[in-house]
Amino acid sequence: MRRRRRRLDPVLLGAVALLLSLGSFMVYSASLVVAYTEFHDDTYFLVRQLSWIFVGLVVLTLLTQIDYHFWQRYSLIILLLGIGLLVVLERARTLVTSSTARCRS
Repeated sequence: MRRRRRRLDPVLLGAVALLLSLGSFMVYSASLVVAYTEFHDDTYFLVRQLSWIFVGLVVLTLLTQIDYHFWQRYSLIILLLGIGLLVVLERARTLVTSSTARCRS
């Protein structure tokens, strides 16, 4: 069976590119002074941001090769895993906040 070639949505692609560019610019402008003061490199955080964007785009490219019906089988497991991770994150935040408050008093 021949696979159909999927077309990219140019509006969605443009929106993603715009958001990534805007976010990178905001990271750079917000962290310029701290990066230069701490690391003597004003682009320290920008380079880290761009490298994670690159990793994300590679993962996105790999995952788009999988038919979306494949994920339908595991959707409940993925949902429960996501909720579980959110609960763990909230619990960790509560522990850090309470320990920080205890140190200040």
